[in-house]
Formats: sequence, structure tokens, C-alpha cells
Amino acid sequence: MASKKFSKLEKHLYVGFDDSNHAGLVKKEIIVGIFSRMPEDNLIQRFPKKRNSKKVRNWLKNSDRDYRFTTLDHEFSFRNNYNLPLTAIYLVKDYLKSVDNKNFPTQISLNFDGLLRTGWRKILESDFSDFRLKIKNFKGKEKRNCPKLMYIADVFAHYLFKNKFEKISRDKRLVVLPREIYKREMLFQN
Repeated sequence: MASKKFSKLEKHLYVGFDDSNHAGLVKKEIIVGIFSRMPEDNLIQRFPKKRNSKKVRNWLKNSDRDYRFTTLDHEFSFRNNYNLPLTAIYLVKDYLKSVDNKNFPTQISLNFDGLLRTGWRKILESDFSDFRLKIKNFKGKEKRNCPKLMYIADVFAHYLFKNKFEKISRDKRLVVLPREIYKREMLFQN
């Protein structure tokens, strides 16, 4: 990610999370986090049902935007509906490694596709206790009216699954989850 001087307003990091929705159908579920330093990417808009991966890939070329993704084995991901909040901390931490200290965010807005129970929110608040944090989730019909980041995450997760699945292990933005994730999962089961 290109180093750049951000204004105080741009010390805010905006993140959208979605998955490829293939849990249980194939060997892996792809979970994507889209990162932006641009406030307009966090504005709620109405999006079409049709996905346009070419526009998304062009959108991601901006140096103020980036992404990280991970995979979960289908035996693991099929058992639960908290894959996004479970993996969020690992995707964000990996992204933050690429940000220099003078541009490090003080605020983070997390946007999730789907259910987000109160207990899961508390875990996320603990995970991100060093930041001023905003958490939103969008489910059902709300998903067509969401921040652009979430729409981009949805399209990109499907693009990665459909077109790059064989090359995924070589992608520098792949975050390999630590073994501790299986212990961490227990927090979300309560």
C-alpha cells in the first residue's frame, strides 16, 4: 500500500466483510475484508443484484483501498454463522501491518454481512479496544442498501472463489489463520 499523508479525518479506517457463501458445498469458504481510508466508501447506497467483478477490480486499484482474505475449511465454516466476526481481527491486523505509524487509524468502522449477535459485538469491541469503533451489520433485504465496502466484499469474494481459487495460496493478501482460531471459536458459541 502506498504511503500517503492523511488528514485527521482520514485517520478513520472503513472495513466491509463478506464471504463467498459456499460453506458446506465445497472444500473452502472465502472470507474477504475490504479496507478503505475514503469516507464515501462507507456511505450506504443501493446496489444491483448483478455482480460486476471488473468494476470491483478497477475500484481496488486506488491506493487508499486494499483487501485481505482468508479461507475456512468447509467442515469448520459449515458449523456456524459467525465466520465473519470470527476472522475479522486477523484480517484487520494483517492489513494494519502495511500501514505506517503516522497514518495509523484511530477509528475503525466494521461492516458485516449477516447476523451479528450482541455477544459477538462484545468480542469485537474487546478485539478492537485500542480504537474508537463503530460496528454495523446488514442482513436480509438491508443487504441491497449497504456501504459500498460491503458490496465490493460480496462481489470480490465471489470473484476470488470463481476465478482464482486454484491460485489463492500464492496471493500475498491471503491471511493464514493461526491454530488459535479453534479456541477463539468457543467465544462465539456462547
